[in-house]
Amino acid sequence: MGKLLELPGLAFGFLVLLGLVQAFPQAAVTVVLPLLPVICVVLLRELIWPDAMAAKRAARDDAHRQARAERRRSRWASAATKAAPATRRAERSTGPAAKANHLIVEGWLPFLRAMPPDVELWDDIATQFDGLEGDRLAAAFWILEQPACDRATAWHFIAGAVMGSLLEENGRWGRERAIQRWNVVVTRWNAGFYRYHALPLDGPVCSLTAEALEARLLRLEARHNTQVPRPKFPQEIDRPTSSLAHSTRSGFSFASDLGLLRHHEPKAKEAA
Repeated sequence: MGKLLELPGLAFGFLVLLGLVQAFPQAAVTVVLPLLPVICVVLLRELIWPDAMAAKRAARDDAHRQARAERRRSRWASAATKAAPATRRAERSTGPAAKANHLIVEGWLPFLRAMPPDVELWDDIATQFDGLEGDRLAAAFWILEQPACDRATAWHFIAGAVMGSLLEENGRWGRERAIQRWNVVVTRWNAGFYRYHALPLDGPVCSLTAEALEARLLRLEARHNTQVPRPKFPQEIDRPTSSLAHSTRSGFSFASDLGLLRHHEPKAKEAA
């Protein structure tokens, strides 16, 4: 109902309509009364219904984000304790999962390009650094080129690559090429390219400070005689500010120790 108060023209329109009814009462009975149900439906749909639907969608997205954050916290705890990681990763979804690695036999990029944006799957692919190389690394950089890529994913990748010393290893990423592509991601970040923030940030990067990141960047520059841009340190990156309306839920997830997984129950719930 708040929208009614935000439309000052509504009162003026009502007065004009009332004046026309008084001036032409016969025409009002003939024309306005048959249209009255239509007018009521339009008012409900345009002024009241969107508010209710937006509130319902926001509540659903909040619940989904909280569940995802809890699953990812469990995943990081598993990695930290090294206790049955495969089993715990399999339990992070509410639905039954089946391995679907046969869908990426031709590579990650053809698979991802053939489907609408799923920012949660993208986050899985780009921020699990264990085994992040080759075709999946190319897919991660492709994800970071997409306007729908989440800010939490971008920051997790930027900070995680530095703090995990992945830019300093010659073998896995190809250091010079990786640094160049990392620089491009940072440039996009600083320019405000990543507009959506629907995912919570989790893992070790949550406790990262600007001082710790700067110290690691200085070490990187000194060790390899290079210069890298400084990413703008985010404020309140752990608090999502966007909905998931720009993303689809494909029913897939990724875990570095299991590969691509297909989940059936979440998609059935969403359809219901």
